[in-house]
Amino acid sequence: MLTCVMPAGRGTEVLEALRRETGVISAFAHHARGIGTHSLRHRIYSDEKQILTVLVDAVRADEVFHFLFYSAGLDSPHAGMLMMGHAFRGAGVVPLTETESAEPGQS
Repeated sequence: MLTCVMPAGRGTEVLEALRRETGVISAFAHHARGIGTHSLRHRIYSDEKQILTVLVDAVRADEVFHFLFYSAGLDSPHAGMLMMGHAFRGAGVVPLTETESAEPGQS
């Protein structure tokens, strides 16, 4: 399982590129908001991020990690972070084939 924290507004774009270029469809994006403080002046600020969660086989994890790192723009300072961990249980999303998605009685 990969979890990517990136600047707000980039999640949908990265998610679409992930699906189009790597074929990974077991992923979703959501929005997060929080507050923090600046350490020097103790000023409170708010920030919004986009969180992308991807479930992928261990064999492809490094490939997808590399793709997310660069497509989300995490190669620049203070852009976000990407974490990889084990999913103890999970079910990937499997697309329906054409025959399964047809109405019953239609071919």
